[in-house]
Amino acid sequence: MAFLKFLTDKEVVEKFINGKIRFGRVMNYKKNENNVIIGKQDEKEGDFFTTKYELLNHIPIKFTISFEREHDYALCLYRMRDVMDKESIERMKTFGKYIVYIEDEGIFSKRLYENVEKEKLLIKGNDVFYYYDLSIEDEMKVMELVSQDAINESFLKRREFFAYQYEYRFVIVDNKSEGEYIECSVGDISDIAKVISVDDILKMHEHEGIRIAR
Repeated sequence: MAFLKFLTDKEVVEKFINGKIRFGRVMNYKKNENNVIIGKQDEKEGDFFTTKYELLNHIPIKFTISFEREHDYALCLYRMRDVMDKESIERMKTFGKYIVYIEDEGIFSKRLYENVEKEKLLIKGNDVFYYYDLSIEDEMKVMELVSQDAINESFLKRREFFAYQYEYRFVIVDNKSEGEYIECSVGDISDIAKVISVDDILKMHEHEGIRIAR
């Protein structure tokens, strides 16, 4: 399927098409996400926090995973599905009126990996894991993912607030960077990407016969 990148600045759109891809600091994204869910019981700033587990005498166990991956930088994309969610596309407009439609996610991923690895940096791409606040099963999955690889901390988001984003992330670990973002050069991608509107997306997929959930 395809990726969508919603952007607010025309100049950044042009740079993106020219292959200058900006990765934002994951810690900043997490702060923004926590602003959305502020006041919820199991969220502390920058942490995955729960008190849902108890000892045999019903004393709650406080369990916290602290997100301290200060050198993780992410490229956040909307991943298209066979059944397109019209409402989610409409909500995504808040992230920018300009949309870069990357029609071949395989080629894009390959170019990105090749160029990042040339810089001797670690990169990982994956769908975001959306977990439910009240689901012990989801929390167990979170702990499993983090125990498998610490970088998986950068792929966790609350389902009830963010699942509509259908997010796919590429995360780069750059231990030498202290900035708010880093930039990766992948070369011109105009052969696999173009700038379109929300209406273009809906018309395009109706023409291709892809169902749209309303």
